[in-house]
Amino acid sequence: MSIDETKYESIIFDTKQILDNENFKSKWQQKFTEFLDLINKKEKTVFSPNPPIISPLFLYTSISTPKAKSFIRYKGQTIGTLVFTRNRYYLKINKTEEKRNKKYFDLSIKCGKYDWDGKEADKFRTHFATNPIKNNNPEATVESAIISALESKRKYNEQDKGIQPVLLYNKFRFQMPTPLSASNLKTGKLSFVKGNKYGGIDILARSGRGKGCKLTVIEVKDSTDNENPRQAMMQVVAYGTFIRELLRSEKGQLWYKIFNFNGEIPEKKLVINCVVAMPNIGKEDTDFFDEIQDFKITDNSEDILSLGYLSFDSNNIIIKKSSNLDWPSKH
Repeated sequence: MSIDETKYESIIFDTKQILDNENFKSKWQQKFTEFLDLINKKEKTVFSPNPPIISPLFLYTSISTPKAKSFIRYKGQTIGTLVFTRNRYYLKINKTEEKRNKKYFDLSIKCGKYDWDGKEADKFRTHFATNPIKNNNPEATVESAIISALESKRKYNEQDKGIQPVLLYNKFRFQMPTPLSASNLKTGKLSFVKGNKYGGIDILARSGRGKGCKLTVIEVKDSTDNENPRQAMMQVVAYGTFIRELLRSEKGQLWYKIFNFNGEIPEKKLVINCVVAMPNIGKEDTDFFDEIQDFKITDNSEDILSLGYLSFDSNNIIIKKSSNLDWPSKH
């Protein structure tokens, strides 16, 4: 077993120890039960089936906010909120978004609430339809591009096929919160989050079809400058272990449904794909992930984490994927 594989096994063990800790287990389970309640409550107040947002703009929402909010994002950056009141849509821009839109996109619209069919909202849509250059937060740009590729119903790229992003209420992009702080695993230890600053999984997806469909945890990195794919995988392994614990908890079946699965959680063997998405992953690393063995999460369970990758080019087009994302699946 390689040094990297030993590290992954250690992370699985450490993650389970934290999640099972008597001081934290009841806290995170209670918090995620509250998230479930919020999701169900907000489902009754979200928009009609066809909110008026088209590419390159996309709607995002948050699991953890008390109110149902639909954030408008361009290349992963929040640029406003879509509000639905008295059967009319409105664009709402706060002061932070006003400053950000001017700084990064050269858009001058003051903070306020505007009728979606009015002059200011039309200016807003027209401006972003010209695809202005975005010069901040490149990782969010890559993340948004990958989600767009995966959710496209007309897949021209063979590497995109068989993978669909999980959408909340089947229409909103979102980041799945976690009770773990795992972003600095390569330099520090895994820890439980403090306060309400929950970590976030970049992309949750489903890979495969029918009964062979697997929940897939994807961590996006915009470059390999600061960490290589094997280091980035450490974070994904921790998040994948948490998702497994969440699905095997008392409320697990409810979460499984929220993750867009219609059937029952596999009783004997639950497979969770853990995937790093990075630019131009080298052959040495792709071979490593294609050949690596799956990791059992506990000795008394057949549940496993299956490790893999998505490699994309400078245009954020997926050019290669790991064998565990192929269809038919190896599991």
